[in-house]
Amino acid sequence: MIAIVAAKELVREWRLWIGGLLMIAVATMVLSAVISQFETAATLSPADGDSLVSMTQGTILFTVLAAVAVTGATTNLAISSGRRGYALLQLAGILPRQVTLVVLIQLCLLALTGTGAGLILGRLTAGVFLSLAGQQASLRNLPVVFGASTVAWTVGIALTLVIVSGLRGAFRAGRVPAIEAVREPEEPRARLAVMRWIGVGVATLATVILGINVIAAPLIARMVTDDPDGSMGIAGIVSGAQLFSIALTALIAALGPFVYPLILRAWTAIIPASWSPAWFLARTGCRYRLTQSTAAVTPLMVGIALTGSLYTLFMTAGT
Repeated sequence: MIAIVAAKELVREWRLWIGGLLMIAVATMVLSAVISQFETAATLSPADGDSLVSMTQGTILFTVLAAVAVTGATTNLAISSGRRGYALLQLAGILPRQVTLVVLIQLCLLALTGTGAGLILGRLTAGVFLSLAGQQASLRNLPVVFGASTVAWTVGIALTLVIVSGLRGAFRAGRVPAIEAVREPEEPRARLAVMRWIGVGVATLATVILGINVIAAPLIARMVTDDPDGSMGIAGIVSGAQLFSIALTALIAALGPFVYPLILRAWTAIIPASWSPAWFLARTGCRYRLTQSTAAVTPLMVGIALTGSLYTLFMTAGT
């Protein structure tokens, strides 16, 4: 009964969920294509396999972190936008804990649908991702291995990411008062939950430690081993900078409700509001309830930050 209600509500409110479905499909596409590289590495010689695995490890870490931010933001936006619908379910006689179960079932259905589409796209694009990873001559023109283990790992990781990232929204949906269906929702306040504060603390600590590690990498390389040409120091900077960019991106994403309004005010202050009524209205309208727009801003920020930092790092190291 609850599963039928969840499926019908998912179809009825498909406009709220279509963005999350697309994000899950894209994330699964990249995830499956990258995971297939581990399966491909298992069929190579030990030296080539280890080389491909070492190249893939950083990519999979970037992919998982980006998928967490993107899917979490879009699914929680869909859940928060459907508060009135969940309140109506309570007026129809469904208990709050059953509303939470409805949302969890919807997340599972969404994850399975998006994962299925993403696996198909991932199989088609796995060769492209493998060619980008295999820069060595011995790793070029490799046949892609996209088997059952890739599918199983991808489905498991995707389902876990979607459900875990949507748990907070699911429990909040169960706590929506039934009167929400007949009144205007209150204006949201910018606040961080306890788990997000914990994430902020962990990300801050990781950013500081990794930043110090990047700065000290050349000195550490000279102290540990003879490094006349500085190659070991450069390798330490490259490996440390990858993790530093991940930690810094995670910190900004965790502080999004506070950071985004500050950045918006800073760059829009360059043009005085008195110069143009249209500019004043646009800036004011964008700032209004900006905390609800983190679902749109965070995926863009994470995608640009991780991709830009990764390629900038490789291109800089190549010089």
